[in-house]
Amino acid sequence: SKVANARKHMRLLVGESLPDDDLDALAERYIESMLWRAERRWRPALLYKQSVTGMEHLRSSHDEGRGVVINFTHHAWYEGAFTQIARLGIPVHVIMHENLFRSDIPPHDRQIAKVISADCTVHSSSIGVRGITQLLKGGAAVAIATDAPGHTRVKFAGRDFFGSSGAAYAATAADCPVVVMTSHDGGQVPELRLHAAIEPAAFATPLALLQAMVSVHEAAILAWPEESDTPASKWRHAKVGR
Repeated sequence: SKVANARKHMRLLVGESLPDDDLDALAERYIESMLWRAERRWRPALLYKQSVTGMEHLRSSHDEGRGVVINFTHHAWYEGAFTQIARLGIPVHVIMHENLFRSDIPPHDRQIAKVISADCTVHSSSIGVRGITQLLKGGAAVAIATDAPGHTRVKFAGRDFFGSSGAAYAATAADCPVVVMTSHDGGQVPELRLHAAIEPAAFATPLALLQAMVSVHEAAILAWPEESDTPASKWRHAKVGR
């Protein structure tokens, strides 16, 4: 059922820490959020009106001619974030799942791709870390998600999950900063927050960098879990012993 599915998504984020009544309430808010998400995607002008703080963290790298990773998760109104940033003066290259480039995708997926790509340059995830690294070395601001199906174990919400490490590896290879983008409840519209740049050189390994990035996302997502977009399809719980 719709409620059982919502409980699954929310339980993935909050674990077993909530009593059933609270989990049910959170699941209801998640269902409402997903209904509004589907509606907003067909009214994209709404998605391009978010408030943005921290643009200076992108501008400092951009003004120096350096590439920069904009690291995000599928949380709140992420679909409109990159056009919002582009309209504030920083052109964005967005890495989208290769399936969104197919000609036979359903209308709602085609609309997602259309909303994300407005005023931005999009690339298929099939270009891999090597292709992303080349974009970064060319001075581009590249938006890459971390909550994408992957094989790298990270600590998230107090448990082990598998996520995508491409953003951390590409930033390390290109020696360019990472600006983590999070979303926060701003009332009528979310607040997009661009955090202070993280330099890969400050970490012993790309995986240590990745964990630092995930920790920033964790705080924002757990503060507003119902705004996550189908998290169980993106974060894969790492079972003990695997």
